[in-house]
Amino acid sequence: MTGTRRANGESTLSDHPNRRGYYEAKVWMGTKPDGRPDRRHIERKSLPAVRRAVRELERKRDAGIAGKPGRVPTVEQMLTRHLDVVLTQRGRAPRTVDDYWSKCRNDIFPRWGGQRIDRLLPEQIEDGYAEMIRAGHAASHVRKVHAILSSAYEEQVKRGNVARNPCRLVEPPALRQPGQKAMLQDLKDADGQQRQLLVNREDGPENRQAGQKGQPQQVHPGDATSRALSHDVNNLARWLRRIQEVRAGPFCRPIWHIVKQC
Repeated sequence: MTGTRRANGESTLSDHPNRRGYYEAKVWMGTKPDGRPDRRHIERKSLPAVRRAVRELERKRDAGIAGKPGRVPTVEQMLTRHLDVVLTQRGRAPRTVDDYWSKCRNDIFPRWGGQRIDRLLPEQIEDGYAEMIRAGHAASHVRKVHAILSSAYEEQVKRGNVARNPCRLVEPPALRQPGQKAMLQDLKDADGQQRQLLVNREDGPENRQAGQKGQPQQVHPGDATSRALSHDVNNLARWLRRIQEVRAGPFCRPIWHIVKQC
């Protein structure tokens, strides 16, 4: 009885377990960079499990997302190749690469370096960012770490070595200009106080009494009330001009430069 030769590219499955009790299968994935056949070896405890694994690997092979043969690289291995090979080949400045290496050694590798690139979760990345913020790192530093990690993952996604970039599901901390929020609040408070001052003066008992008599309120230029009113009106006009500059001008203009002029 002659056997039937399997077609090229067809997977092979064992009907009986090996000495260690595992069912084995081999899946043809193409060729390696040196031209030799790329066959992936699979072992499972049961025959249905090994068949499911074979079908899943064949599906990835047909879709072009099976990845490289061998073990899935870790985050540290991915970034090491990204900095030493990819960025260097693209002509990235040596000082820039050195800065990336510093952030990898101090921040990325201690937190996620040993994790496989297909198992790093967005929640783990968020926890690492929160830890860096608690350690006193600025938001700009954390955003640089995010950019380095995300750019390496984008390369792996484009090459089919990993299904997704987990950094895309993480929002890095926002940048804030020093004192900007407090100064904007000061401008709003001053605007509201000056407007309320004018409303109170217009609705005060003197103005209401003068309005009832049909005569405007008399203000003498030299008395204290006149000087105070003039000072308040000048302050109001000055603040309103500055507020209009902030609202009309480009928002990227540092707000503290405007406040210093007041």
